[in-house]
Amino acid sequence: TVTVQPGQSIQKAIDGAREGAVICLAEGVWEENITITKSLKLRGIGQEQSRIQGKLEEYQPLVYKPVIHILSEVQISVDIDALMVYGIRVNYGVFSTILIEGKARVTITNTRASGSADRSIWLKDSAEATIVDSLISNSRTGIQIDDLAQLNITRSVVSNSEIGIWLANSAQATITLSQVSSNESFGIVLYNSARLTISSSVISHNFAGIAVSDSAQAIIATSQIEGNTMGIAGIELWSPAQVTVKGSNIANNRLIGINMYSRSGQLTVSDSQISNNGWIGVALNGSVQGIIATSTIKGNGTDETSCPLQEFYCNGILIGKLSQLKLVRSNVSANADWGIGALLRVCGAPVNLFPDQVIFEDMMLEDISRNNVS
Repeated sequence: TVTVQPGQSIQKAIDGAREGAVICLAEGVWEENITITKSLKLRGIGQEQSRIQGKLEEYQPLVYKPVIHILSEVQISVDIDALMVYGIRVNYGVFSTILIEGKARVTITNTRASGSADRSIWLKDSAEATIVDSLISNSRTGIQIDDLAQLNITRSVVSNSEIGIWLANSAQATITLSQVSSNESFGIVLYNSARLTISSSVISHNFAGIAVSDSAQAIIATSQIEGNTMGIAGIELWSPAQVTVKGSNIANNRLIGINMYSRSGQLTVSDSQISNNGWIGVALNGSVQGIIATSTIKGNGTDETSCPLQEFYCNGILIGKLSQLKLVRSNVSANADWGIGALLRVCGAPVNLFPDQVIFEDMMLEDISRNNVS
């Protein structure tokens, strides 16, 4: 164990430490950018007591060092615990508060990473990170995961950035017992072939909740997607994306609970409630296949401020173009206009945009009732 006092160099302590050492930071502030290329533990005495702040130190034009840079072409294990790591805030350049590359395996516990002009945490290559009991905030992107990198988040908060979490390429993330909230744009964005699993978590009060595009896939279980109050939807799907929602609540989003505009996309919802969204509970448009089973779609479109055209837009479910829907043992009730509306002139639409079908399985007439409350 090596203890570093304020005024002493953390990098010097790391360079002189042997593999597996514990670098303990006393109470204080360090203005330093550090690089870790070996297995070790970097431990403070608390987020409010031990703080590493980035130093503006140019080494390429318009590219600057991360505050903590962890990289290795062979597998190493690095633990970061009980620290505040604060980034560099300028209006140019590419910054990361914590950058993890190569084959590094990193565990971040009881730590706050924030303040970068670009990314608070950035995972690349085949790096893996586990974040527990931590706060990631106040950057352009809270967490970005690229390439083949993998992330696990538990009991943590990602908030107050432009985008909370961004997954691209073949990146994978698992979010458990966590909160992604109050981000200025999307809470979570997936594209390319990214994979995301969310369980027992809350995605709330972002501009929009979750966006899934290209061939990305998301599984959302026992979670709350609610109160995303400025964008289009709690969950948005574009291109041939796939989303599975189980045992979750999609509620009080500004316009649409789940909005799917996609080519050959798939949506599966089970044991969930989609309610009190401003315009529409579920909107399917494009060559989309949707299955909604043992779920409730109710009270959507009833906010006159959010839905001024209640007689057309404010449905429990709205279906258009080549979409197909299978509805199984579900309840569609108390929505402002149609329980299920198709884009057809006879249903009030200006054009006919629904040549396909809706299949009802194990349904009774009373399962779709008490709509048209406007």
